Amino acid sequence: MSTAKTLGKAIFNPIYVNCPGGTCQGNPQAFLFDFAKSTFIHIDDQYTGVVGSYARGTSVNVTAKLTGVDQCGIGGTNPCLVDGTIQGLVNTVAAKLGAGYGHLYEVFLPKNVDVCLTDSHGNITACDSPDVAEFNVLCAYHSWADQSKGHLVYTVQPFMSFGCNVAPPNVNGVLSDSTDTFLAHEIFEAISDPDVPTGFVNLFSLNLFRLENADECQAIVFNANFTAVLGQFAAPVILNGHKYKSQLNYSNKYKACASTP
Repeated sequence: MSTAKTLGKAIFNPIYVNCPGGTCQGNPQAFLFDFAKSTFIHIDDQYTGVVGSYARGTSVNVTAKLTGVDQCGIGGTNPCLVDGTIQGLVNTVAAKLGAGYGHLYEVFLPKNVDVCLTDSHGNITACDSPDVAEFNVLCAYHSWADQSKGHLVYTVQPFMSFGCNVAPPNVNGVLSDSTDTFLAHEIFEAISDPDVPTGFVNLFSLNLFRLENADECQAIVFNANFTAVLGQFAAPVILNGHKYKSQLNYSNKYKACASTP
């Protein structure tokens, strides 16, 4: 059993930036509620070592003036946020709702807003930037930070663009299905590896070396020209009695991608 931190118990606190209730990204409110109450999420119990306890908690709507097209230094036409800005936003919300491993924050960004990760020197390493193809390698991500209000664990969900859309057929529409599958992906990984990369990662396969559990079940999708894109295969799942599409999660028990513990 790993001694690394995991999230065996957590409240999911969505943060909607210029997107009240997450409506601009489908219906993540409903997905978070049903995902937390489903058996699907308990695939991660094998990583935490306990029967997980999760719930959708308070959501926060944030209004931000998104300007500064070249804030990230990548060019393009969209406003761009670096991850440090995201951390500051989560820290502000944590002042009211709390920090630490009992909270997992989910940040949802509106359409036409880029977000970029940086290295320790402030250099851009990867982005969700549909308007700047050179850096556009992310669909969503999870991370952590120690800020003034405490230890923050969070996921970031940009608006789903073409390269991040799930393959058809769709259950709740392409936007909702795409949002839901990447949300599940990042939550699975945030639970098993909140302080990335200190938790559960694959150390036994050259092809999958240092990938997290949900990464192992992410499929590459090819478009009509047989060009690989960042899209994702997602399977129909029933969560708390409701139909969704989501990628599966890797199970050591089955030695395969699974939808049940």
